[in-house]
Amino acid sequence: MGGVASALEAKRGEEETGKSDDPKPPEEEKEISDDQKFPQEEKEKSDNQKLPQEEKEKLDDPKLPQEEKEILDDQKRLGGGLAGPALRVHDVIIKGNSRTKDSVIEATMDDLKRASTLGEVKEGIKDATSRLWQLGVFDYIQVTLHHGPIELPDTVNVVVSVKELPQEKLRQANVTLDASATCPDAGVNLKWKNLLGLADTWEGSVTYNGVKKGGEFSTKVSLPRLGDWVSPVSARAYLGSQDLLKLSSYKQNSLGFALSLLDIKNHKLSYDLAWRTLTTDPSQIASKSVRRQLGHDLLSSIKYVYQVDKRVTLETSDQVLNMYSTLRPTRGYAYNFVTQLAGLYPDVRSARFLCQQFDLRYALPLRSLGKANAALNFGISGGIIIPWGRKLSIVDRIFMGGNSFSPVGSLGQLGSFSGFAYGGLGPSEPRRQTLHRDALGGDLALSAFANISFDLPVKTLRDAGIYGHVFACTGNLANVHDKGWRNFSYKNFLQTFRTSIGCGLVIPPKILPCAIELNFCHVLKKQAVGWDQGKTTAQVNFKIL
Repeated sequence: MGGVASALEAKRGEEETGKSDDPKPPEEEKEISDDQKFPQEEKEKSDNQKLPQEEKEKLDDPKLPQEEKEILDDQKRLGGGLAGPALRVHDVIIKGNSRTKDSVIEATMDDLKRASTLGEVKEGIKDATSRLWQLGVFDYIQVTLHHGPIELPDTVNVVVSVKELPQEKLRQANVTLDASATCPDAGVNLKWKNLLGLADTWEGSVTYNGVKKGGEFSTKVSLPRLGDWVSPVSARAYLGSQDLLKLSSYKQNSLGFALSLLDIKNHKLSYDLAWRTLTTDPSQIASKSVRRQLGHDLLSSIKYVYQVDKRVTLETSDQVLNMYSTLRPTRGYAYNFVTQLAGLYPDVRSARFLCQQFDLRYALPLRSLGKANAALNFGISGGIIIPWGRKLSIVDRIFMGGNSFSPVGSLGQLGSFSGFAYGGLGPSEPRRQTLHRDALGGDLALSAFANISFDLPVKTLRDAGIYGHVFACTGNLANVHDKGWRNFSYKNFLQTFRTSIGCGLVIPPKILPCAIELNFCHVLKKQAVGWDQGKTTAQVNFKIL
């Protein structure tokens, strides 16, 4: 660090010269203002030498490597604090990796390599360390600074020391559950990380949907980075089937491929290509609208999701840090916007539509209820689908209803409605030679909910994390484009809103490996005639978080 030493001696010489030339005694200096007492450049030097407390603690840290401490100390004395004068990274040295490739670790150091001061180097180290932990393949990470080559002053080498996770921790098996007692949704996921040394993740999944009586087999591979593309990317192939004969008199088989192109912070961008086949049962009792849509079609769409969730729990007030923030938020806001454009492949059988959905949530504490830790959560969600060039398929329409978990924790899941069965409200059409009707779904949906959660008066239940809640839901679903916008009545749409209320207990996953919700729902308003399938009932819902 020859440049550092030379600059340091020059700085000291200036200080000594300044002291010897000062004719004023110390007593008189007290009456002179700061602007008169120091020249501007001397005042800047004095200000720069006032380091923040956290930087002083950094220099005094006994665990700091001696060589890095010398670099920090030299930069401090030269003025400018730890941001310091010019300092750049000469080389990145990686140690301890056996399976993970050097290129994967170096890819997390982009900001660090562009640093020009010690302050920027520190920030780059912080960001790089965070990115390394996010790869999920290391058990230990340490990043330190060392002097660069003697012939290259004001340079440092960054040494990255890692220890990889053992193989048994890189292989995982997970079980998911999110359903009511009568309509279970379950899945099994097998995961293997770092198989190729690229921090890659290979997954195989099997899922079952109790509402749609269907399953799906899928395989997926994910990479944290692909070439110069800074976002994680993933590709998934799937084969699925759904049996909706009871609901809408058709079965669906799908073979598809999904590609995640962007997944950074609040933004997600994906492409989906699927070949779908709709068939009906041999009795041929399906309604006229369903029969017209039987056969094959192709989905080629791109989807963009923007989501922010700033809701927090009783345990934290800064950000969402644990699973309970989505289960029982007490303050903050969240919103979700989804845009999907289908019809990218030029084929007459391609589904063509534009879909826009939104979901807005807000939570605030109710301090007026004293020590009950009560909080009010409310939200509004909606969606519209605009077909172009072809009639909208029943597969792509919106369906409402279902005895799912509380809407508080279902951000971005349009259609949840307590008290109504899945597809139990909205447009329908009678089947042939029977009194039953086919649910057709809709292209315009709007719903809202309110939920008040509170601690129970029994200490044993409070200690176990069990709490109570009361809630209300309202909403409606319509099929606009079949009849045309000119024949659509906004007044009738608002007047035919369905409404349900309820109360219940929520058992968080402190006692059992899943959250349990015990609810009693009462339907206040539904259509007197028609398809509506809503009733007063008790519900038991499960969810593995």
